[in-house]
Amino acid sequence: MNTSFITPFLLYFLVLLLIPSSSSSSSLSSSSTVFSCGDLSIKCPFTLEGRPRNCPNGCSSRFGSLMKPLSCGYSPAERILSCENNRTVLNYSSKKFYVLDIDYEYQRIRVIDPGLQKDNCSSMPQHSIPDNFYFQNYSDLYQEKAVVYMNCLTNMSDFIRYINAKPCVKSSLNMFTYVIVNPLVSDFKESCNNFLTSWMSGNRDTFSSYLDVHNELMNGWVLLGRSVLGTLCVLSILVYILRIKNRAMNGGIEDFLNTYEDHMPMRYSYNDVKRMTRNFKEKLGQGGYGSVYKGFLRNNRAVAIKILSSSKGNGQDFVNEVATIGRIHHVNVVQLIGFVAESSKRALVYELMQNGSLEKYIFPRDGKLINLLSWEKTYEIALGVARGIEYLHRGCDMRILHFDIKPHNILLDENYNPKVSDFGLARLYSMDDSIISLTMARGTIGYMAPELFYRSLGGVSHKSDVYSFGMLLMEMAGRRKNLNTLVENSSQLYFPTWIYSQLNQGEDIKMEDATEEENEIAKKLIIVALWCIQLKPIDRPSMTKVVEMLEGDLELLQIPYKPLSMTDLHEEHEYDTCSTGMTYSSTSIT
Repeated sequence: MNTSFITPFLLYFLVLLLIPSSSSSSSLSSSSTVFSCGDLSIKCPFTLEGRPRNCPNGCSSRFGSLMKPLSCGYSPAERILSCENNRTVLNYSSKKFYVLDIDYEYQRIRVIDPGLQKDNCSSMPQHSIPDNFYFQNYSDLYQEKAVVYMNCLTNMSDFIRYINAKPCVKSSLNMFTYVIVNPLVSDFKESCNNFLTSWMSGNRDTFSSYLDVHNELMNGWVLLGRSVLGTLCVLSILVYILRIKNRAMNGGIEDFLNTYEDHMPMRYSYNDVKRMTRNFKEKLGQGGYGSVYKGFLRNNRAVAIKILSSSKGNGQDFVNEVATIGRIHHVNVVQLIGFVAESSKRALVYELMQNGSLEKYIFPRDGKLINLLSWEKTYEIALGVARGIEYLHRGCDMRILHFDIKPHNILLDENYNPKVSDFGLARLYSMDDSIISLTMARGTIGYMAPELFYRSLGGVSHKSDVYSFGMLLMEMAGRRKNLNTLVENSSQLYFPTWIYSQLNQGEDIKMEDATEEENEIAKKLIIVALWCIQLKPIDRPSMTKVVEMLEGDLELLQIPYKPLSMTDLHEEHEYDTCSTGMTYSSTSIT
């Protein structure tokens, strides 16, 4: 049924029917004191915060319950506005709105969300109006239209009422962001989740772009008085619709999987997983994401099954991995064999990597390496990882940024062939996007690129993965953590800086018990790593160039600039998350 989301005619009828008659607004305001804020005159039934009572006759008003009554002893009809920097402000339930105009004759007040900025289409409303506010306190009339922001798991460009918010509004990971103006019930698709609702006034029904929508939002919207009964009637209809449609994330996962069924790996039931793991008998590991168990397919092929914890209830990490790794087939990227999406139970079935993660082969335990890799094998692993990341950046129709390259996420099969794994923090972007937008820094401390913290260094891009790979490569060459507080010589505390000094002074790289050829391998890995961890993204090579450097001759490699540690960066740049525009997620620190 193509019923309007909130039909203007229905609202018009409700307001006319339910607003009680009152004395003339002009007579009410004529007997009150007139205050001013900027260009606005404030009079009964309003008063300014901190000013004396303003309705001497205890007047009633068709403005209705626009604000709470004043303190005891004041007329119930009086309402408080405030004046901030010559702008009139309407406050309610800790939500602030700027007042653009008050029409005392027709009992209308026009407001605008404070998050909206003129000539800045990336500015968005701060408040989602239906939530706990708009329909509990106001009725709208005067050609008001809902503006609904949607995150969708699939491209909705075929639906004419979906207006693409790009490039003004950056999409969330693996999502497409749209707005719909005055939507119909049929416009709410199961693959979409509305995350913000604002309002606008005016006659305009068609918009060619999101910029047009934003410009119309700058005109604000009009509020009128109402009856509680009428509002609750409208509210109950709206809440019923939204509660059904806001199941979109769980339903959206199903829609996403069904839409791309032909490109997805095998789908299993949760009971299948219990049988594969023999009721979760052998646990391989555990992390913030959940637990990993060993299992067997019907053909006796061994698999690793990641059971996602219930804390990942919004399904975002699950969609990340299925949407990215589910489409990838590369010898250096771990294969996703299947998945479980059954109510709140989600699991991922991977090929089992018999030799586990790389970290146990490059970091000593009790001062010794338990399973020492030969320098030739170390080089092969480094080259394989580089090829895997290069494929993520260039080998698909979308650029895949991993954001968590580290030894723990490099898995080795029975022949020690490396494979990039764990795409929970990954993001997909168009090949045309050289710079991406993040609202939250992501990754693991020690491997995260500095531009994730200091925006002045450059934008976040595929070069952020290059930095992480460089830190990984440096640890593979040094066979130690890059930052090691237990070293005897304090100059070796930060390995990249120390090894750079050795190279810059013309000293040969001599690894313990290594032949001349093996020392050359180590030197090549170190020089390539130094290029990858350059401070500014523009100074780092692409992963394609990294592969070429690793495959090329050592004699062709030049020593780059000195790398800086995070301590050096903190001294040169005052760290401030406000200046970067990002917050940091502790869940991404491992």
